[in-house]
Amino acid sequence: MLGFSESNIVSLLVDQPRALLKTSNKFTEIVNAVKEMGFFPQTSMFNIAIYTWVDADEQIDVGVEAGGI
Repeated sequence: MLGFSESNIVSLLVDQPRALLKTSNKFTEIVNAVKEMGFFPQTSMFNIAIYTWVDADEQIDVGVEAGGI
């Protein structure tokens, strides 16, 4: 279990649905990395950290695809 509260899952689904479109392994990797950074899954800051990580991950993917990285 990843430790999300129900309200944070709903918030993530409403505010950042593309975060949930990641493969389950990738999403678990992101969640675990955010936990290791000291964010608690029961807080709204945890979701903000997830959003930020997903956005950064997508920007890196775009850079790699474009040959820039």
